[in-house]
Amino acid sequence: MCSNISQQNVRTKPCLGYIGFLARLIFNGELDQLRYRVTRLARYYLVPEPHLSIKQNSNNTLKVQNERWALNEFKPENSFAMSIHAYYPDIALNELAPLVNTRLGHRVDIFISVPDNTKSAVIEALRNAFNGRVCIVALSNHGRDILPFLTVLPVLIEHQYKWVCKIHTKRSLHSRHGNRWRHDLYKTLLSDRSIQTIRTMGNEQGLAYPWFSKCSIKNFAYDYREQLEELVLTHACSTDIADSCFIAGSMFWFRPEGLVPLTRISLNQYKNKFELENAQIDGTYAHAMERLFLHIAHDEGFKSCRLT
Repeated sequence: MCSNISQQNVRTKPCLGYIGFLARLIFNGELDQLRYRVTRLARYYLVPEPHLSIKQNSNNTLKVQNERWALNEFKPENSFAMSIHAYYPDIALNELAPLVNTRLGHRVDIFISVPDNTKSAVIEALRNAFNGRVCIVALSNHGRDILPFLTVLPVLIEHQYKWVCKIHTKRSLHSRHGNRWRHDLYKTLLSDRSIQTIRTMGNEQGLAYPWFSKCSIKNFAYDYREQLEELVLTHACSTDIADSCFIAGSMFWFRPEGLVPLTRISLNQYKNKFELENAQIDGTYAHAMERLFLHIAHDEGFKSCRLT
């Protein structure tokens, strides 16, 4: 478990794929688009990076100590990683761990976020359940799986992982198909075929998702329109998101450099946007963020593909 975490600046160099994308804009004479991209890049390197510190409490749970952070205690050992939000630790222990160990074994670094009231015995069980190197952070129950992911994302970028699998212990209690949906997502993302596909992908690919999880935004309830429009403006997305698609369930493989724009907003700003948890099934800031991942990767010059 990560502890005694100190502060450091977490910045990664622009990836070769993004530099190549800028070069193509120059070659094609797309100067307005080039100016916009360079401005975004400059903004990233000028905005201070947030840090976090966590500690073990006397009541046998983990607590977030402050909101400025760098998980610099963790030393990466692999080029692949997983970002797991284990709101339901039993699912992580009984379903995810056996699957990850069978498919990836020791060849993956694992970042697990848990609610801050999780007992240390459960945290120990999670740490010991996976064969790969594990780092666990405890966060408040806020922002579903999205805010914890945004908390870990800068570390994934800083360690320059080649590919990361974003996954969480989804139950979807409002749907009688919730368990089947989760099983299908896990089996597709972590199948031998999918992992081999990920390993052999070209540098132009930046996001890969289960073939059945790409959905049209128009086909779903759209109670988060205002939040989504705000996010589009904040991140200067170049596509008309309202008329496009998203990855339902927010589980996918991605290149960390493809989601760099999401780290340019401070965690405090994000936290103020996410509603308090009230078992909402739609219309939240988390649902709006879920619609953004695919478009951020595309705007960063990467392609996406289906996993079958």
